[in-house]
Amino acid sequence: MAGLEQLKKRLRSVELSGQLAGAMRTVASAKYARINRMYAGYRHYAEEMARLARLCGDSVIWHSGAAAVPDCYVVLGHNRGMCGGYNAQLHAFMEEVLTKAAQAGSDPADTAGEAGQTPAPLVVLCGKATVAYCQERGIRYERSFLLPDVPDFDACRPLLALLESLYREGKVRSVHLIHQHFVNTLSQVPADKLLLPLEGSGDGSRADILWIPDRETVCADIGRRILDTVFFQTVLEAALGAQAATLTAMRTAYDNATESAEKLTIQINKRRQSAVTTGVIETSSGALHEGEE
Repeated sequence: MAGLEQLKKRLRSVELSGQLAGAMRTVASAKYARINRMYAGYRHYAEEMARLARLCGDSVIWHSGAAAVPDCYVVLGHNRGMCGGYNAQLHAFMEEVLTKAAQAGSDPADTAGEAGQTPAPLVVLCGKATVAYCQERGIRYERSFLLPDVPDFDACRPLLALLESLYREGKVRSVHLIHQHFVNTLSQVPADKLLLPLEGSGDGSRADILWIPDRETVCADIGRRILDTVFFQTVLEAALGAQAATLTAMRTAYDNATESAEKLTIQINKRRQSAVTTGVIETSSGALHEGEE
């Protein structure tokens, strides 16, 4: 049985953990609110871009024209731990996707590359936690980027420029974004989203549209903007899920620490009361023996 001093030390440790969890909960709550406002506002812009894509039809589709080159997978991870199962779930899904891609590339039935083989997937990582995980597991990757917890488009521009360059130069045949799809604050689901080639929608055959200066120029510009929109919306979604997971984990940790501290406080008070009662009994017994003598 732990002594009174040990219980006091344990209480101080639990209270310190609770304070740390409470501070991280507050920070995560503020970041979540900021990203949620950005994501909600950007969603309307994305819907308008999708409407323009339907007007252009297949004219906005980009094709690299390359076959015997790898697919590119971009993993949008989190910079920190202490976010529940967010990182673990994403990393397990990442390994599953990369394993399937590697197996498909080595399938003799796949005649895309020489000798019926496609090169191994090219991997690009985002997030300190994801980079550390891949280094520990020996997963090879081409480049790594550290995006801020509350991302803006300027911070994401170097990554997007790299992906577009790889695709346009024919070094990769497709670009996929592996991220956590945000469902709600308690649930995120790993997803594999195709970024390139752009997917066209609609037939774009309406005759009542006036294209200035011409259809090709307008569709090329819209395609550029659609790429930016799909990419940044996915980055925001991943960041929103990361902060939601952190907020939930730290809220749970704070509540558990508070509950444990209350139980320890009650236990310490009982020990003190027991010690006082024992002292009173001993003092009374001593005085009684002196009176009898």
